[in-house]
Amino acid sequence: MSRIREQNNHNKKEEIVEWAKNFTKFKPCLCNRCFQNDSKLLDLETLILFKQNLNELQPREYELYILTLLQQSIQNNPAVDCLNPLNSKRTRKIVSYRIAPFGNICRSVFKELLGIGEKKLRNLYKYLDEQDVPILRKHGNIGRTPQNKLSSEKTKKIEVWINDFAQRIGCPLRRNIVKNDKKPMIFLPACYTITMLFELCINDFSKQSNIKFSRSTFYSILTSDVCNHIRVSSPKTDTCETCDLLRMELNSITHALPYQEGQEIPLPSISLSNHLFLAHSVRNEYKEDQIRAKDGTISHFSFDYSQNLVLPHKSSQPGPFYFYSLRNCYLFGITDESCNHQMNYLIDEASCNKGSNEVVSMLWHFVSKLSKKRKKHIIFNADNCVGQNKNNTLMKFFAWLCLTGNSQIIDFTLKFRSAKL
Repeated sequence: MSRIREQNNHNKKEEIVEWAKNFTKFKPCLCNRCFQNDSKLLDLETLILFKQNLNELQPREYELYILTLLQQSIQNNPAVDCLNPLNSKRTRKIVSYRIAPFGNICRSVFKELLGIGEKKLRNLYKYLDEQDVPILRKHGNIGRTPQNKLSSEKTKKIEVWINDFAQRIGCPLRRNIVKNDKKPMIFLPACYTITMLFELCINDFSKQSNIKFSRSTFYSILTSDVCNHIRVSSPKTDTCETCDLLRMELNSITHALPYQEGQEIPLPSISLSNHLFLAHSVRNEYKEDQIRAKDGTISHFSFDYSQNLVLPHKSSQPGPFYFYSLRNCYLFGITDESCNHQMNYLIDEASCNKGSNEVVSMLWHFVSKLSKKRKKHIIFNADNCVGQNKNNTLMKFFAWLCLTGNSQIIDFTLKFRSAKL
């Protein structure tokens, strides 16, 4: 980040130097009196320093600085009455532009130094006619209610939809409570994203009532206090049974007795510390394997069964579906960690089971499609399920791959345990 910041500062400085050179070269003056031999407008260092100080100002500070200069230029010169072609009198203001480092300058040089156009200059003059002192302008929409803002009734309907959807699809965790409302946290499956939830909500409301809102509005309602207990699952919330049991044990110890100020709170148990240490070490090893896979040194794959897919699949289940026995479909995925591509296998539940034989069949189909170079050193990642991965069938299959020459080295990691063949 520091290198990027330094590079940006260097580029800005080069742009200012280039602007100063062009300013002295082309001389944007219409009066032919600004650029004299003793004029500071010809001094590159003064121009660069002035532009750098100007760029450091915030937008509101920058506008207030221009208003102050214009107010001074008007006050120093009295108004003059003049006649137009129709012989009617009108008041004309005589303006003499002046900027401290450079002295008196003309209108064109004034605009070029401050980087403003003719339209903005006229608008600032018009604003000064209405004000006695130079104060900041206010946007015309300040204090007005936006036209696209949802009413309280429509907002309430969206909140009800989000809570109903979370009750149907989400998984409540009673151990995690929101402090304000004392509601249990509800975690939606990780396959759902904010965009997906927004599209589902829009589709449901398009059938019922004509309510239109943007994704940002939906996100603000989802993160409001009413829906704060609803979250989308992430790797941080996806914990194993051992983590849950050890954390519940720690919470029970912590809340068993009221602790006074200054009293030590019991530290996590040794089992939890060791468990977390193993998890972090395996995670670090997994990241290192990912880097090696992207470099092409090894081939790194992860496989697992997903949640059963119900056909027909609908996010909001219609009422009659409750009384039908829908068809389940097994979803088995193998992810290539070098490019984040995944191959999915869809299997009907009537065709086979979720056993080691099925896992071996799909792995063999996947490995047989790989090139000879990618089969040389393979690392597989899987969970610690006994019936699918942690068994003799899968270990013998990997040994068979090495014995038949399909691969030379196969590393198989099962959460905290690993095997090398």
